[in-house]
Amino acid sequence: MWESGRVIAYEPNPRMLELLRDNVTMNWLSDRVEIVPKAAAAASGSLPFLAPSRYTMTGSLRPVEQLLETEDRVEALERLQVEAEPLDVHVDRFERIDLVKIDVEGAEEQVFAGMNQLLASGAVKRVSFEVARELMGDDWKPFADRLRRLASEGWEFCTITDAGEPEPISLDAIAERGRFSQVLMQRAA
Repeated sequence: MWESGRVIAYEPNPRMLELLRDNVTMNWLSDRVEIVPKAAAAASGSLPFLAPSRYTMTGSLRPVEQLLETEDRVEALERLQVEAEPLDVHVDRFERIDLVKIDVEGAEEQVFAGMNQLLASGAVKRVSFEVARELMGDDWKPFADRLRRLASEGWEFCTITDAGEPEPISLDAIAERGRFSQVLMQRAA
């Protein structure tokens, strides 16, 4: 099945983009992986992006400087402008999308806002994302409201156990804890 699958990878950080391209090429996956050098966001345009020099994987569209630079984590932050687009640009492109994986360091609300049509289309089967309330700032309440709306539309939520199995979880438990490395959202069976 993997030979027929496709991956679309969004990466706005120029340093991480270079590593992603190298990794895809070195693993002979260029025919299956489409790299989009942009951020996934609510709308198309140019957005400010924090690009840490050491912890490059923690770059964010959110203003989270205080969380990236701490006493035990000295970090040089580069402030960039990056291009962005909503995932809804793919709404009629695929009949089926098995998984949308979101890892955006607090900008989850922006990504979800940019994929309303994609989720409504029925093509998306699962969405995996992090929950980090402290990174989301003012986006936390709209994000929690969005998850409640999605639940009312038939989406169910799970965490991933250490054994890699989905385990159902309530939205109240997600909101109460406010931090999960992975939440899996899938259509109710």
